[in-house]
Amino acid sequence: MSGGTTIATGLICSFRNGFSAKRDRAMRPQRPARLAELEGIPELEFTADARDLASRFLAESAIPAKSLDDAIHVAIATVNGMDFLATWNCWHIVNAQIMKRLVRIARGAGYSLPILCTPEQLMGN
Repeated sequence: MSGGTTIATGLICSFRNGFSAKRDRAMRPQRPARLAELEGIPELEFTADARDLASRFLAESAIPAKSLDDAIHVAIATVNGMDFLATWNCWHIVNAQIMKRLVRIARGAGYSLPILCTPEQLMGN
């Protein structure tokens, strides 16, 4: 799937239900506007294949165990054949050392990892 914009179901759930307590307090006033911006964007489902790949990302120490949501985010994009995954998460996703491990694990599972980048990198700014 390429050429359009999609969003992972898990990310929409995060917008609806909140993030961590500290982050949620900061984002709560923005939640309705952010959800409105997502209207009409197709959602990528969290399938059994994505769950299995996320488990591999965690088991093989590509992403820390405490960052299950990050592993799921990358796995959903990977299993659905996305060309890019734009995120501001430079700790566990847009990180050269972690990306190297993610590529190896994804290939081993028969997938091609999307290009992981920040929104700024994706837009060329």
